Amino acid sequence: MAAFLLKSFMIPHLVLIVPAFSLLYFALSLPSADALAARASFDCSISDTWQRNSLHIQEEPSLQRRRYTAVNLATVNGSGDGANHSNDLDNNENDGVEVAGSSSAVSTNNSGVTPASNVGSFDDAVHNRYACTRYKRYDGIYDGSRNPSPSDPSALKLAGEALDLACRAPTGFNVQPYKLLIVTSPAAKERLSRFCIGRNKDRVLDSDCSVVFLADREAMRTWKDYRSMLVAAGEGGGSSGADGGGRSSNKSRLGWLKLRVLVALFSSGLPLPKVLGGPVSFFVRLAMRMVSWVTRSRLVVPTLSSPECWSQKNTMLVAATYMLACSARGLDTTPMEGYLSWGIRQSLGIPRRYTIPLVVSTGTAIPLGAGDGKNGAAAESDDAGMGHGNTPETKTPRFSREATIYENAFP
Repeated sequence: MAAFLLKSFMIPHLVLIVPAFSLLYFALSLPSADALAARASFDCSISDTWQRNSLHIQEEPSLQRRRYTAVNLATVNGSGDGANHSNDLDNNENDGVEVAGSSSAVSTNNSGVTPASNVGSFDDAVHNRYACTRYKRYDGIYDGSRNPSPSDPSALKLAGEALDLACRAPTGFNVQPYKLLIVTSPAAKERLSRFCIGRNKDRVLDSDCSVVFLADREAMRTWKDYRSMLVAAGEGGGSSGADGGGRSSNKSRLGWLKLRVLVALFSSGLPLPKVLGGPVSFFVRLAMRMVSWVTRSRLVVPTLSSPECWSQKNTMLVAATYMLACSARGLDTTPMEGYLSWGIRQSLGIPRRYTIPLVVSTGTAIPLGAGDGKNGAAAESDDAGMGHGNTPETKTPRFSREATIYENAFP
């Protein structure tokens, strides 16, 4: 039996263990390029295809389009039955940034961060953020017909500022494995709401906009754009690129190779079809675990995540930053996970390589007792009957510090 197990299990996996271990050891032992540290900091204002494709906005095509230099809010046809909308989130054709409608245009400064007036402090933003259960409709119509409401232009402007700040959220190796799809037009709201469950449907229809956060399971497909972004940032900062400044050393080439290997290992986002990428990613992670087990942890190797896990945990940092930025600007948000992912992908033309970890509706909370006459308890409760609170007195509780925060070791 032992011989059979060795032949059928250990030997085939050794074929993967040895290359994986060698690859990791090689990557970790490579010297870093001198310019990599300078390139790691990213300026949102650089106009390259990588950041221009980070945001996508859905808006009526008939509205006037304006351009600005922060991030690309690419327009998608929001009218009709949904047949005429983009399904390419990797389009590199735009050479600038377009925002549909003058109400969505946001001015920016040279640093790429949008200036905003009357922005609250960070502490206030954290304490005032809550999951809004019902939104004030911009059209003021509360007849129970579930028709999508048009969007408040001032709210869209504030949401655009929050999106700019969300792009400053940290990600592993600064890869930014995400896209943000903001839904604003009535037609697009209708398409999105079809696949939302319970009162999430009302939140999409009533709020001013909803942001669909997309996590890229195949992050290595964007390697060329990623490298171009780092090179542009290095040149913009006055430092030489990997092959710039007249230098073409082995060290710089090895630095790029090291970065590429590490990104591929940690993201597991290989540019392969899912039917191949999934098994390859699984066996590489299994090989790492077996190396750790065989060496009795004397050789410390990283615990790798699946492509979905790695991209989603990076995307959630962006979502949290967006919600706090909205809170600082007086906007209310609702993070939602009650929806049918494949239906949203179909209705909004999202490629299958992206998962949807979160949808965040954004707008202004309806005053208690207003709207369709529902009582305060119903207005403050979600589908599970939980109240989320919209004042300091009614904010939701949290576990005590002693129950959640430990020091030095887990008790």
